[in-house]
Amino acid sequence: MITVQLLGGASLRAGEVPLAGPPAQRHRIALLSLIVAAWPQPLSRDRAMALLWPERDLVKARRLLNLSVYVLRSALGEDAIVSTNDGLLLNPTALTCDLHELRAAISANDPERIARCYTGALLDGFHLDESAEFAYWLDERRSELVHAFTGALRLVAEDQERVGDVHGRVSTCRRLVAAHPHSGLYARALMRALDAAGDRAGAIRHAAEHTRRLEADLELPPDPEVQALAEELRTAAPARPQPTGARPTARPRGQAYHLHLQGRRWASEYTLAGLARAADCFERAVAHDPTFALASANLAMAYAELAEQGGMAPDVAYRRASDAAATALRLDPALGEAHRTVAYLMAVRDHDWAGAEQEFKRALELNPDDADAHDLYGRLCAALGRYDEAIMLQRRAQELDPLSHRLDVVSTLLRAGRHHEAVVGARNAVELDPGHDRARATLGWAYFLSGRQEEGLVELERAVAISPNSTLWLGQLGQAYAMAGQTPKALDVLRQLDGRARTAYVSPYHLAYVYTGLGEGDRAVSYLERAVAERAGAVYGIKGSFLFASLQAHPGFRALLRHLKVE
Repeated sequence: MITVQLLGGASLRAGEVPLAGPPAQRHRIALLSLIVAAWPQPLSRDRAMALLWPERDLVKARRLLNLSVYVLRSALGEDAIVSTNDGLLLNPTALTCDLHELRAAISANDPERIARCYTGALLDGFHLDESAEFAYWLDERRSELVHAFTGALRLVAEDQERVGDVHGRVSTCRRLVAAHPHSGLYARALMRALDAAGDRAGAIRHAAEHTRRLEADLELPPDPEVQALAEELRTAAPARPQPTGARPTARPRGQAYHLHLQGRRWASEYTLAGLARAADCFERAVAHDPTFALASANLAMAYAELAEQGGMAPDVAYRRASDAAATALRLDPALGEAHRTVAYLMAVRDHDWAGAEQEFKRALELNPDDADAHDLYGRLCAALGRYDEAIMLQRRAQELDPLSHRLDVVSTLLRAGRHHEAVVGARNAVELDPGHDRARATLGWAYFLSGRQEEGLVELERAVAISPNSTLWLGQLGQAYAMAGQTPKALDVLRQLDGRARTAYVSPYHLAYVYTGLGEGDRAVSYLERAVAERAGAVYGIKGSFLFASLQAHPGFRALLRHLKVE
């Protein structure tokens, strides 16, 4: 069955294979959104033409509409869009659509379902330059959906407070703050929820973060009510955390634990094949013992890494990651690894930097020796350009687990322009495991950026040879070819990536590498826009990426940084 994603970006997918080309063209996505939003009523053809082609005469507009309907039916199935007199009606049994599911939840007045179905703004980052009418329609629909989502979250939070689910309430209030980052009302709600969960320090930190946001984003003074609550918390007697249910006291044994250990081993490789095997092991561990919270937390991380590396369509991978992380936190609210995974998802998927940082700090409070938490917190700092902090955190991760965490610190050194230190670190990683694709690729870029282009290309070619199915290293090799003046080889890489995209998911982030190297800034930014819409690749970290340094002055790139809230 075809899956249509219209929330948090736009994509069409058959199974896990994206549908690109004509059906994914902007006017056709816009038309499909209008049809879905009109259900259970048909969309008038006249209304569609007025919104999508307001500057065209009636004959041309109708021809464009008929062509768009034909293309969509060819991709989605002939019965997906039904003609009714002069209208177009969605057949919801012929496809799966997140917008339709959300609107059904709103119609059913089901707050928990609404909160679960809302995964982002309608057509986030999408626009039709030639139609102000469609832009107005889209703004109105976005406002309606956000209003319903906010109301649902408030009801869910109230219910969680009533039943004593303090950690669930914190999570819900974080989503309210992410949706309304400047709201004093929701800032105070999160502060009270954190205090009730025993994290008074986190509540006070959030007051400071809210003040910073108001000043940086809106040039406004601190909210007096938020400040008053923070002062009240500073001077009040220590809060007594509410009971959160029994925490597992013994580590699971038997087959579930054995599978979990296998998964950890595979995950530590940080390769596509290793992560896929890790996810399978963690899935089986959870099947053997559904109460095994740590396995659920690590399953979530495996899917998040698969999304970032392009091993799985991001919407599929992040949905699975989010479900597994929520399960881990529900099973054991005091599990540091669960908070670490939630933090990472808040950063890379939601771009809620402040919320993610608070969750990372909470994870390290619960488990100060969690190497993964130090490393991933370092990735967040690197994405925000805080390189000294990132290097300190990632070196600590390396101390705690030198086998698993030997390369993120090298990438951060490259971001910081410390190329010669990066060469030393990458060489050490290659000596430890000569057959590791990421170690070879990282050494390749360390050489390349140090002026040793030929040696860099050799290492990148070795990375591709080690993992021939990885479009990540292939895209980076194409970029390096282009930067080295070997344009025919770069174009050949593009042909290979286009060929693979016909049968499997290829991250637009990886195509952006090659176009950046070729100096085609507009094309590169276009693919990065798609990557942002899909949450594909490491797009959350483009601000200081040495691979996109040449795009820094491009207006579209600056707009993306603002969209990611890192500008």
